[in-house]
Amino acid sequence: MVPFRIESGEETGGVATVILSGRLNAASAPEAKGWLKALVGSGSKNLVLDLGGLTFIDSSGLSALVAGYRASAELGGNLKLAAMESQVFQVFALTHLDRVFEIFGTVEAALASFAR
Repeated sequence: MVPFRIESGEETGGVATVILSGRLNAASAPEAKGWLKALVGSGSKNLVLDLGGLTFIDSSGLSALVAGYRASAELGGNLKLAAMESQVFQVFALTHLDRVFEIFGTVEAALASFAR
């Protein structure tokens, strides 16, 4: 089992990239939620979450991402998702969160969407 990891990627054009990998579940969701809220609180209101390394997400993980999305939106920013595996995408589709989040096939596409 791959342990959960969250780390900062590059910042491009005022958009911070965050890389998540492993399992985002009840055990790791508090870390992710705190990390995203702190990042937004420090001034990074536009975020792209690279979920390419995320192997599993449950309702607690979804809740952490929604909390990050809300924190970003409250400051006039946006949080977009990129590069998720099909199994993770199925959870977003089943919960209809694919209608809430903007989801892109690649990090590059998500970053480019901020320039529009």
